[in-house]
Amino acid sequence: KQGDWKSAIEYEIAPEIGYAGQSLGGILGTVFTATQPSIHRSVLNVPGGDLVSLFRDSGWFQTHFDKFVNDHHLERGGEEFDIMMLIAGWMLDAIDPQRFTPYLVQKNFDTEGPLERDVMIQMATLDSVIPNANTLVLSELSGVPLYSYVASHAFLVVPVEPAYLPGMNDLSKLITQGVYP
Repeated sequence: KQGDWKSAIEYEIAPEIGYAGQSLGGILGTVFTATQPSIHRSVLNVPGGDLVSLFRDSGWFQTHFDKFVNDHHLERGGEEFDIMMLIAGWMLDAIDPQRFTPYLVQKNFDTEGPLERDVMIQMATLDSVIPNANTLVLSELSGVPLYSYVASHAFLVVPVEPAYLPGMNDLSKLITQGVYP
């Protein structure tokens, strides 16, 4: 934000900083955007909150979760399994994106005062990596508008996906102009 960008890249950058993150970039971007009041516009593409249930319920991560449970001889619904889930939640709750949702558009992370910022969430309805419920929770808790695309998880980075162009256009308009779809 304060660098000599003209010398480095031969043109000035916009004075307002924006953020766009896909998948893990959307998950981490939720926390980053929330804690950085200098971010004026942000697009969170296929993010998720409630990380413990995300890993437990994800079609992509399910086999890894099941392997962990089996390798440690945990019985779902058993006391040790429940304790493990509580400990995992306890460990991840402090950094879970859903805990930062009030700071996406409702209030400034540093001052708790009002905040003006444009943020949108993009959800892939056919997402097998981030369950839709884990994306929806971020929108519901934050009040950030959610836009759904009939697409798979990586639609924003795979140009052959039919939702690629609409998703990228929506992202670009919000980041560059502050215009929602």
